[in-house]
Amino acid sequence: MHARTYAMLDAAYEAGIRYADAARSYGLAEKFLAGWLADRGHSDMTVGSKWGYRYTGDWRLDAPRQEVKEHSLAAFESQLAQTRANLGSRLALYQVHSLTDDSGVLGDTALLAASCLAP
Repeated sequence: MHARTYAMLDAAYEAGIRYADAARSYGLAEKFLAGWLADRGHSDMTVGSKWGYRYTGDWRLDAPRQEVKEHSLAAFESQLAQTRANLGSRLALYQVHSLTDDSGVLGDTALLAASCLAP
């Protein structure tokens, strides 16, 4: 999986792609992307990720749930810390994954204030 991920990212870069997106719920996507960026040294890449889902599938196709959606302040803070640990200063855009009216994010003033402080 590691080799295929790098091959796909190499092909995208060769084709002129300069934005890569990952998410906390995409298994090891952030770690693979961070490793590829470190190995290749492409300083012209813009990197984004998303928070709001927690991956729970443990790489099993028969897992009862692959991910759990949670848009709380605690989830944001925890996932941002994990994303920063993986992507460091490369993180340029941090989006809410699957934001809907009923998620409560837009009415949560503490969460909105915390997210305004995030790069």
